[in-house]
Amino acid sequence: MAQAEPIVFFNGELKPESQVGISIRDRGYLYGDAVFDAARTFNGTPFRLPEHIHRLYDSLRYLRIDPGLDPSEMEDWSRQVIEHNYKLLPPGQDMWVMQRISRGIEPILPEDVMRPTVLIETHPVSYTHLRAHETSLHLVCRLLLE
Repeated sequence: MAQAEPIVFFNGELKPESQVGISIRDRGYLYGDAVFDAARTFNGTPFRLPEHIHRLYDSLRYLRIDPGLDPSEMEDWSRQVIEHNYKLLPPGQDMWVMQRISRGIEPILPEDVMRPTVLIETHPVSYTHLRAHETSLHLVCRLLLE
């Protein structure tokens, strides 16, 4: 695996991002039959990751999707992906870490078994997003001071 490429956790293993593809028969893609959560990093440290994972698992229980990992495993894998990918960012840049779990690939044949698709990925926080937060913060402060 090339060190200069972002990695993802996909269905039980760490892989280069470029080697992962989601099936067109995945129920998350077809029907939105999926759960996701996103946490932001600050200086490479995820903000309240355990709380985000807890919320993710509440949603998974509600939809009766078993990701095949317990919450501590999901957190550990998330931290591994963050640790690797953060090193690839320019200085001062942060990222989103997202856990995306779908019910899996829609069975077509009688012997097909549906297993959840589990993806943990990161992507940089966009500067547009940062500017929007900065503008919102200025607006809220201004309103509070008036």
